[in-house]
Amino acid sequence: MFTGIIEHTGTIEALSVEANGGRVTIHAPSVAPSLAVSNSIAVNGCCLTIVDLHNGRFSADLSGETICKTSFGAKGGELKKGSRVNLEQHHRPRNASHAGRRKLVVRSASARGIRLLRRAKRLDHH
Repeated sequence: MFTGIIEHTGTIEALSVEANGGRVTIHAPSVAPSLAVSNSIAVNGCCLTIVDLHNGRFSADLSGETICKTSFGAKGGELKKGSRVNLEQHHRPRNASHAGRRKLVVRSASARGIRLLRRAKRLDHH
């Protein structure tokens, strides 16, 4: 879960962008110690998965869709080496437990759109 509250900033150290994907490396010493590979982090509001972490820096792969739809590939305003970015860590709700999570499921579709209902899903690992 992301709250939308900017917690940290970082600086792009490397950015490789192709039409079908790329990779970004961000220097973020204030947040890097609390990250791990496979964690999610929002970079300028775009949720990315950390694939590498070292020396106060993290890297994330960028899909072609991410490049197309976000500031990573925006024409005229694209991010580049040296750009400052806003960072937000993924937070697990305080009252969430592994067995108490809920997920959204599609229950019906109509001409007025898709109706989503919450259904409890119990996850027992015994």
